[in-house]
Amino acid sequence: MSNKIPDEIIKRFAQDVLGCGCPERVFKKIETGEVSIGHQMGIAKRIVIGDTLLIYIVPEHSAESMLNGIEQVVAAGREDRDSNQYNRFRLVIPAIGDPKIETLLCSAFAEKAGADEKLHIHIVEPGCLNGL
Repeated sequence: MSNKIPDEIIKRFAQDVLGCGCPERVFKKIETGEVSIGHQMGIAKRIVIGDTLLIYIVPEHSAESMLNGIEQVVAAGREDRDSNQYNRFRLVIPAIGDPKIETLLCSAFAEKAGADEKLHIHIVEPGCLNGL
């Protein structure tokens, strides 16, 4: 990423939007970058907080491309989390305004995540991503 996201914005997003209950010490180290998440979804913002929490923020896409690409995103996030020994992976998707599609996205994510309780999806209003 060419522009550094201020740590305070990331911390506030993680705590207030994603509900992160990480201890304060975790927020002393925050890294940002980009990651390819497959041809359907392109490039996501990649945030690592305290070598513990991995966050991918995907760009706005059509509902169809999100549904078609969710398997690749889950696989990429799980592999990144596991290979770097992070504790959790959170996928953040901007809301598309169609509750049926958003429910399908959550169901598809849950199916691909299986019993892995350390993989999470968050569908957020695009305004919550301001500054990120």
